[in-house]
Amino acid sequence: MCRRTKAAEAVLTGVAAEITEWKEDLYQPLEKVTVLDEARIKVTFHSGVEIEQTLEKGERSVTA
Repeated sequence: MCRRTKAAEAVLTGVAAEITEWKEDLYQPLEKVTVLDEARIKVTFHSGVEIEQTLEKGERSVTA
C-alpha cells in the first residue's frame, strides 16, 4: 500500500463519524465524500486516491 494511502487512512481513522465543524487543515486534501449506502462511504482525495470505508453501527446517524 502506498504511503499516501496509509496517511489518508490514518486521517480517516482519527476523524469522528459525526463532523461538528470544518477544519480546513484536516479536510483540505479531500475532494468529496460519497455515501454509497447506509453503512459505507467513499472518500475521494484531490490526488485521485479513493478509499471506501464501512461505518460501524454506532457511528451511523442522520442529521438535517
